[in-house]
Amino acid sequence: ASLSARYISGRQLPDKAIDVLDTACARVAINLTTPPREVSHLQTRLEQRGLEIVQLERQSRIGIGDHQARLSELCAEEQTERAQLITEEENWQAQLRLVQAIVALREQLLTKDSEDDDEPVAALR
Repeated sequence: ASLSARYISGRQLPDKAIDVLDTACARVAINLTTPPREVSHLQTRLEQRGLEIVQLERQSRIGIGDHQARLSELCAEEQTERAQLITEEENWQAQLRLVQAIVALREQLLTKDSEDDDEPVAALR
């Protein structure tokens, strides 16, 4: 209630409650389909680092400066970030599998509950 008062001003109950639920559901849906911020950040950094490596290699080939020290530094950073990315993606995938298992169990419970609710009605007929 305090968060709804803080972030959703100018609305009254029940509209405010519906907005809070809608926002929460939207966030959950987005989090199930998009990679976490850290994964996206690592992917972006790897792309930028790859572009810098290509540019420095190109400059070295045509004779514009000696970039071996920087290239070796970039390659080491790239390997470290790739390992971090793999770890983060594995963690994210594990979390997704857990969420999918929870959703499947919830659906089973709802299905079982609805079947159990139908049994007394069928017995009365």
